[in-house]
This record gives sequence, structure tokens and C-alpha cells, in this order.
Amino acid sequence: MINKKTKWLVLFVLIIATLFVWILVWQSGIKKLTVAFLDVGQGDAIFIETPHRRQVLFDIGPSKNIFPPLSKQMSFFDRSLDLILLSHGDSDHAGALKNILARFDIDYVLSGGWLKNESVSTDKFFLTPGTRIVLESGIYLDILGGGQTESKDNVDSLVARLRYGSTTFLLTGDAVAKEERSEVASLGSLLKVDVLKVAHHGSRTSSQLAFLQQVRPTYAVVSVGADNRYGHPTVEVLERLKKVGAEILRTDQEGTIVFESDGKNLIKK
Repeated sequence: MINKKTKWLVLFVLIIATLFVWILVWQSGIKKLTVAFLDVGQGDAIFIETPHRRQVLFDIGPSKNIFPPLSKQMSFFDRSLDLILLSHGDSDHAGALKNILARFDIDYVLSGGWLKNESVSTDKFFLTPGTRIVLESGIYLDILGGGQTESKDNVDSLVARLRYGSTTFLLTGDAVAKEERSEVASLGSLLKVDVLKVAHHGSRTSSQLAFLQQVRPTYAVVSVGADNRYGHPTVEVLERLKKVGAEILRTDQEGTIVFESDGKNLIKK
């Protein structure tokens, strides 16, 4: 026979277990922002999905390299994207454009002035510093620099800040030191973010110490191909990132790198 004390203990344990299950269910129902730095080899591609399933690609990598890692972030049957934003026209950032447009229903393609000379099968818009893209209520992509000429080169690469509540990402494309100095001059400590996409795959021409000291990222993501012929990321850049206390994450070592945020808390998955 089970005595009365044991019955109450069993009941208490069941109540606690039920509450724990409900907490897990409630937490799983909290809608989060997902930012995935896709492993596309020597290139950049970032998948962004908002809590209400607005889907964005910031850069798309070279050729067809994007499709295997992207398929792990999107449903097999999902063949639409709200927009593609390209930092600039280099093939390692925009090389998959025709392939993406052929496979997905894309609402808009956005970039700098170079896009004016490109033929695309969807609506296109040209971005300049000061432009704010509202992905959904409370989630913004602010264009901080670049895009002001029709050049495809790194010197005019767009720089954007993604914000959701108190969580921030700085997406730098292939921005060079001159652009970094401009950002420091105009924004200073306002550049501080949680996650920095390290510019130009960790090339020594970017990620100057004065810039990193203002950004002070918790995480620094380097999108780079394994054993690439450029020597990216360079030892100099890695040392600079360590000096500012950033945790360095590399796609050539970890594969696709995924973050989630509820607007307050940032989690690396």
C-alpha cells in the first residue's frame, strides 16, 4: 500500500513535471529571429528569417554553392524569398544570382548602383547610406555605407546593421579600411554590435583595429573557404579580433554558423 505521504510526493512530482513540459512548449513557441552564416566556401551568404517568416538573403555566394547549406535552413517545399540584398557585385557574393532567380520566387533584389546595369527577372531597388529596410515590426536593416557608385568593387561594398530589439549584427560585405574609417567617423561607439561579419573574409585590407575597437563584437564570423589561395583570414586580422575580445567563428572550421534571438537574448546554436 502507498501511504498518504508518498501519494502527495508523487502528485507533487507530477505537477512539477507538467509545469516543466508546459514551460518547454511555451519557450518553443516564442518566435525568434534566425541569422545563418552559410558555408558557401570562399564567399559570403547570410540567410535571415524573421519571427513571422520573412526570409532574406544578404549575399548569395559563388555559383551553386549556396543550395546545400540553404536547404538546411528552409523547408524543401519553400521556393520563395522576400528579398535578396547584395553587398556588391563580386562573384563570391553575387555569383549565384541567376541560379537563385531560376529556382526561387523572389520579390525584390536590392543592392548599390552597380545593379542598374544588371538584367534581373524581378523588381530591383538601389540602396544608399541612410536607407532603412523594415523586415517586419521591430526588425530593421539599416544601410550604413557603400553603394554610391556603379562599381562592383569592394570599395563600394554595402555595410548594413541588422537590429532586433537589443540584438545587433553588422554585415560588412567586402568593405575596406576607407569605408571602416568613414563608419567610425560618423557613428563611433554606436557601431557596437553583438555579431560582426568580418569584412572581406578576414583580408588584411579590412578589419582595422580602430574600427574593431568601436564595434567590439561578442562574436566575429569569418566566412571563408578551407585552404583558400588568398590566405584568408590573415594572422593580422585574427590578432586584431582577439585584441578586442571577440570570439572568432569560421565557416571553414564550423560549417554554417547559426544565431537565434528573441530580441533580448542571443544564442549561438
